Amino acid sequence: MLTVHGKIGRAETATDPAPLSMMETVIQLKSNRATWRKRPMTYFFSGWPRWFKAPFTHTFWPERRTITVAELKFGWADPDGTYHQGLNDVVKLPGVSNAWPYPIENRLNMLSTGIKTPVGIKIMGDDLETLGKLAEQAALIARTVPGTLSAYAERTVGGYYLDIDINRPEAVRYGLTVGDVQDVIQTAIGGMNVTTTVEGLKRFPLNIRYRPRTARRPRQDA
Repeated sequence: MLTVHGKIGRAETATDPAPLSMMETVIQLKSNRATWRKRPMTYFFSGWPRWFKAPFTHTFWPERRTITVAELKFGWADPDGTYHQGLNDVVKLPGVSNAWPYPIENRLNMLSTGIKTPVGIKIMGDDLETLGKLAEQAALIARTVPGTLSAYAERTVGGYYLDIDINRPEAVRYGLTVGDVQDVIQTAIGGMNVTTTVEGLKRFPLNIRYRPRTARRPRQDA
């Protein structure tokens, strides 16, 4: 691997179809496949003497070859039974299902179908609880289909949200607009980007937020 970049959530734009709960990792592989790992191969002539199988191993059937992208993702097993883990085995978090599409392919799939994986099942209805139960059942059935690596149900209910209803008449009494109150709430809870620091080609936002009450200490007079 050459570089790895991670992202959680989505950009503040309506054109990004990613949900807030999406964790995305973009991996750039080395273009020179000669530097990739190699795996031993077994053929019908593997047991022959070296001098006799040389015409085969030096032309079309090498005894060791570079692993493929699929083997890098999902691992492989040697002829002796030794299993080599792939990225799907190593990068595994509780409650999170992995999908391994290409970045541009993933964006096009989400824009055209709203589905983040190559294959998806859509269930329509007006009852979110029933849809959630049916989605779980569909995921369980999909996991039993041969060739399925992972299947998960999109969560439609059960999230944690903080809804704040602004008292508009009271805000007007103090000369505040709804935007002013929302800015204060944003700064207090999640912070607000006030500027950006520049270091060469890198950009880092400077975020300011209120100190949590649990971290405040009572003032001690001298």
